[in-house]
Amino acid sequence: MRVDANIHAELHAFSQTQTNSAVATESTASLASAALAEVRQEALEETMEGLSLGLSSMMKKLNLENKPKDLMLNGMEKVLQQMDKMALESINRMTEQLSQFKTASQIFTALDQSGLDKGKVALILTSLLSFKGLSSAMKKELKARLREILDEEGIELEIIAASHGMNIDKEGLRALRLLYQNAKRGEQGLAHWFELLKQHRDRRQYIRILIRSMSEPLDEGQKRDDMTMVAAAIKDLKRLLLFLTFEDHCGALARAMELEHSSVMSITIELLEQSWVYPDALSVIIERLGLACERKVIFLRRWKDLMAVMSTACYRDPEQKEHVQEAMLELLDRWND
Repeated sequence: MRVDANIHAELHAFSQTQTNSAVATESTASLASAALAEVRQEALEETMEGLSLGLSSMMKKLNLENKPKDLMLNGMEKVLQQMDKMALESINRMTEQLSQFKTASQIFTALDQSGLDKGKVALILTSLLSFKGLSSAMKKELKARLREILDEEGIELEIIAASHGMNIDKEGLRALRLLYQNAKRGEQGLAHWFELLKQHRDRRQYIRILIRSMSEPLDEGQKRDDMTMVAAAIKDLKRLLLFLTFEDHCGALARAMELEHSSVMSITIELLEQSWVYPDALSVIIERLGLACERKVIFLRRWKDLMAVMSTACYRDPEQKEHVQEAMLELLDRWND
């Protein structure tokens, strides 16, 4: 995980510039007076109940109007709590420096001049809002600026990326937004996602950001898409993330067999996508690699070992892993005869 090492230096320059009437008799007059008082009390209670209902209705309406923004702010606090230790320490350090300023405008100027991306700025502002040394007036201005940032389209991905200590340029952010739209549409399949992600050097981080943004959105009250599709996309992304932990194993196999790394990755993902694999189909997949007969046997033996150590979570289910091993063993027996 990469945390911006220049953040402290960027902010160091501006660190220097720094809430019961008793009834007395049994007379007719007194009884009448008591009855009248009871009627008045009932009327008063009805009036108060009506006022209470009206006030409750009005407050409910106000709460509904403010709910989305409040949910976003709550979501920001949750992101801070879940941040990596090193990334959080960096945010806390900057918060401490900025808290020395006397006005919110000085803080805004310092942030504008720092060159930090909006994701980090949003995290810093959220951290400042919990800082006890700032006045309520300053916090009001800080919250207003934070809400402006949270209203921007696509800001959630920037914030989550920043919380992972990532520095994403405009091109990377554009690619991440495209991947996010694909995920929200419920596009599925390990092979599909691998094709979309394989050209990105930070693909593991991209997957983590996509999973986090879909499974725990900042605004928990936002309108969600078809949750069946979203859940399916999240499941595939988690499987792919697990698979990528075996990327080095695929690379070692590719080097040993003098094959392209991407070729071994692709056929392995293709195999994981199959609900049922026959030895003949397995043979066709290996044939595409263009290996000589004796080298095909060596490759299959090593590939079988790789698939055996691969996490069961990468497969559709434990039965698939067992079936793949059986199909590979049967094909090995054929080729060895």
